[in-house]
Amino acid sequence: YIACSHNTFSQTSNPLNQSTAEDDWSFPKTVNKSFNAGLYDVPGTPDALSLLLRWKDLNPAENVYDWRPIDAAVATGKPFFIRIWASDTLHCPRWIRKKYPNIPILKNGGGIAEQSYFDLFEASPSNFYAMWDPGFDAELKKFLLAFKAKNYLANPNVKFMYAPGS
Repeated sequence: YIACSHNTFSQTSNPLNQSTAEDDWSFPKTVNKSFNAGLYDVPGTPDALSLLLRWKDLNPAENVYDWRPIDAAVATGKPFFIRIWASDTLHCPRWIRKKYPNIPILKNGGGIAEQSYFDLFEASPSNFYAMWDPGFDAELKKFLLAFKAKNYLANPNVKFMYAPGS
């Protein structure tokens, strides 16, 4: 896992060079926004620890979980964010592919992502599992339920969490 006091991302393009027209993140009129949808910002926590984790590190074998990185963050008594990387093939447990060899892999994010990127862990060729595949979906939900059972989000020092599919 990676813990850092601030987020620094190496990107191939500078978001400051985008035009205003590219910044419309509103929902179409036909979509009803859920209470927890949209862009996020956590004001007032500039010194919070960013705990960047990979699914494969937290769930290295089927029905085996390693929560030590989160337990260590809790033990600090300081505020922190949790970000779990779960859809890039590099961040998924290897046992997923063995158990479900036919999960589709979207090359370059299905044509919408960069050819490759660096995501703070390693350089990725930008290959993602189809998260809607029934096997992938079932295993990710099982992992997220195991995470939920740990009750980390009840801790007042957890200021924010993001995990795809959650």
